[in-house]
Amino acid sequence: MLSQLLTLHDYEMTVARSVEEALAAASREFDLLISDIRLPDGSGLELMRQLRANQDIRGIAVSGFGTEEDRQRSLEAGYGTHLTKPLDFNRLLEAIERVSGGQAR
Repeated sequence: MLSQLLTLHDYEMTVARSVEEALAAASREFDLLISDIRLPDGSGLELMRQLRANQDIRGIAVSGFGTEEDRQRSLEAGYGTHLTKPLDFNRLLEAIERVSGGQAR
C-alpha cells in the first residue's frame, strides 16, 4: 500500500520484501531507501550498513519501536531519520523531501 501511495505522488518505486531482494535491487541506481527495521531474513540496520559500505545512500528507517535508543541505532546505521509505525503519510513525505534533499522522485 505504501508503494502505491508513493507512486500516486509521482515517486518511482522498487519494492523489495527482504534483505536479499533489496541487495539485489541495489545494483540499480536509486535515490533513497525506505526500509523497515525488521525484515524476514535480517535487519534493515544491517541492510543499510551493507549498502553504505559500497555507495553513498540516503535512507529512512521505519519501525514499530520508537525509543531514543531505537532512533539512535538507525542513525548510527546510516539512516537520515527514523519513523515509527503506524506511519503518518504526510510525515513520510516530509521526511523523504528532507532526507533526499528533494532528489527522490
